[in-house]
Amino acid sequence: MPLVVATAERGHERAVLRDLLDALFPYDHDVKGTLCGWNICIETSLHLEDLRKLLHTFPIRNLIAVRYVLAAFDPLPAGELARELPRVLADSGLKVRKIRVRLSSRIGWSQEYFTAIKKALLDEGLVDEKGWLIAVEERDSKVTVSALLQLRKRELSRSAPP
Repeated sequence: MPLVVATAERGHERAVLRDLLDALFPYDHDVKGTLCGWNICIETSLHLEDLRKLLHTFPIRNLIAVRYVLAAFDPLPAGELARELPRVLADSGLKVRKIRVRLSSRIGWSQEYFTAIKKALLDEGLVDEKGWLIAVEERDSKVTVSALLQLRKRELSRSAPP
């Protein structure tokens, strides 16, 4: 079952979890959610586009960001991750508008990963101005690849394509 990781304003995590579960339940009766530290983890059978439409239709107060996790890897060298990422995106049928890489220094230099990933995506023809904002981030000692579904407007303006 796909995993969705949401972040909420500090102190509002339980209310946002409840509101997300209430919004998703009519469309997925098997939805489950828990608090994972400061994050909200939700397991749902809804597809990425369906989830995006629901979040647009039912805005949730105090929700900061929603990430639909496409894959999680053990830390890999930049070249290997650059080979795996296009495969993950092609399997998901996603095109990329912009990619954001945020990794700790113990995994590797983010700019090195960004350069290798960007080149691989361009070579595979997975870059499109109407694509998704994809995040490659470190979470719990794993490297996750996520499609960002919802960000606050101030964060969206910073991540808009050139």
